[in-house]
Amino acid sequence: LSEAYKNNLYVNMGLYISRERDGFDYNDEGKVAAQLEACRKLVRRFRNHPAVMCWSIGNEAESMYTNTKLWTAINDIAKMIHEEDPNHPVTTTLASSNVANVKLIVEMAPELDFLCINSYYPNPMNIKANLASAGWSKPWMITEFGQQGTWTTSIPKTSFGTMIEET
Repeated sequence: LSEAYKNNLYVNMGLYISRERDGFDYNDEGKVAAQLEACRKLVRRFRNHPAVMCWSIGNEAESMYTNTKLWTAINDIAKMIHEEDPNHPVTTTLASSNVANVKLIVEMAPELDFLCINSYYPNPMNIKANLASAGWSKPWMITEFGQQGTWTTSIPKTSFGTMIEET
């Protein structure tokens, strides 16, 4: 953070939260509470650093999830951050602008101040419409953007099976 600040950069301070796809169980109240307290320690440690621009809870935590308690946990962390650090806004970073997920955020995570969207071709064309359809009325920003990702099936391959990267 100090190096960033020295170079006139400000940080969207990421707070790692566990993902269901990696084995985390959002039904386990003890683990969810421990995760919140781990975030609290980081917020208390860095909240007064001049390079902190905002707090971001998780990065694509909704990737391959099924338990909507994820959004309650994110909301609880956001609420805690607002109590511990009222000077910085709070967000979460999504893998896309999936309407169903954003609707759940509107309902279950109202403490978020804005959304960060990671999006790759062709999805960026739909972000604004998706967020409006989901009822999101707060600010948002694209935090990753690019051509088709390596995870898509439509990327052409060489004769020996290697993906051909787009320019």
